Amino acid sequence: MLRPRYSLRLAAVGVLVLAVSVGLAGCTPAPTGRSTTATEQQIESIPGVASAHVDVSRDLDGLTTTQTEGITVTLSDGYHIGDADAAIVWITREAWSAGPRRPSAIRLSFEDASGKPLDWGWKAALGARGWDIPLNDGNMEASNVIGLSGSNMTSLTGDSWPGPAPETPANLFVKN
Repeated sequence: MLRPRYSLRLAAVGVLVLAVSVGLAGCTPAPTGRSTTATEQQIESIPGVASAHVDVSRDLDGLTTTQTEGITVTLSDGYHIGDADAAIVWITREAWSAGPRRPSAIRLSFEDASGKPLDWGWKAALGARGWDIPLNDGNMEASNVIGLSGSNMTSLTGDSWPGPAPETPANLFVKN
């Protein structure tokens, strides 16, 4: 026969295990996007791409944390962007599929093989979408870094994060 004191302890432990199990059953891990390394490797596998760099930066303002995803694609020597609008959509969706948290802004840029910003028709592509120019923090003219946030960003990505890794459009990078 069990002693009353032992029975009470056993019952208390059982209740505790049950409470913890029920509490944890409702917990699901927060979604995360692809790693920056996986994103870089996928982009670098595309013909015409010499390298890709994905960076994630977080800023804390009081109790608000914002995250910016940045992607820089360096094209191989002798390649150029064939379709500026397709490039904007594609690289934005690449950034949207990556990182540990949902980004509040995305920075994107393309460079030539020597590391200089490409002149790739981004102004006309953004203008055709009816977006205000500039949309970046800094001098877009000199750097060709485009910054997207808010409705401009989600109009290309949708609200669900992380998005799937996008298909690479045909003729995105074209040999000269």
